[in-house]
Amino acid sequence: MTEPNSALSTPGMPPLSDDDKSGRRYRNVGVGCFTTFIGLFGGGMIAVLLAKIVSQALNEPQCEGLPTCNWLTWAARGGVVGMIILPTISVWRLRRGDAVQDRSRSV
Repeated sequence: MTEPNSALSTPGMPPLSDDDKSGRRYRNVGVGCFTTFIGLFGGGMIAVLLAKIVSQALNEPQCEGLPTCNWLTWAARGGVVGMIILPTISVWRLRRGDAVQDRSRSV
């Protein structure tokens, strides 16, 4: 009879335990939540920079003390895009690294 996780283990290396799997899950959730907030602010700042460039290129009227008059609209949309893209890419890269590590254990 074969042991569980025998496909993921090699002689000399311990099999991948359930604690390792749950640790990965908690790590991915933590990284995803943390990068959501970073993506919100980072995406918003990048979008406001784009708004400034667009308003300069189109010779729109400038508001005193603000990068552009409709900066809040740009910041909100950029923040939403950042909240989606940054955590998705971060967790995808972590899972891709885990898959490579699991494959190296099974070889």
